[in-house]
Amino acid sequence: MNHNGYMVFWWQLFGGAKSLHFEMNNMKGALDFMKELRADPSYEYITMVSKNPDMVGKSGVNDVLPEDYSWSMEHRIGAAGRHG
Repeated sequence: MNHNGYMVFWWQLFGGAKSLHFEMNNMKGALDFMKELRADPSYEYITMVSKNPDMVGKSGVNDVLPEDYSWSMEHRIGAAGRHG
């Protein structure tokens, strides 16, 4: 089985958690399937993830930040936004 592609996950009342894999060239199929699930109120927590071999960057999380990276609440929203 090719592990690249799209995986749709959902939870169904009395059915538990389920998933279904879609090939990389079938994103529309995955989205259409999610639309069908959302039409039935017994399906909840419907989501999709992808594993694309042509993605930009390395997969995984990197704790090393660039030297010029500076994040803070003050930087993102400013003091006025946070306090009032």
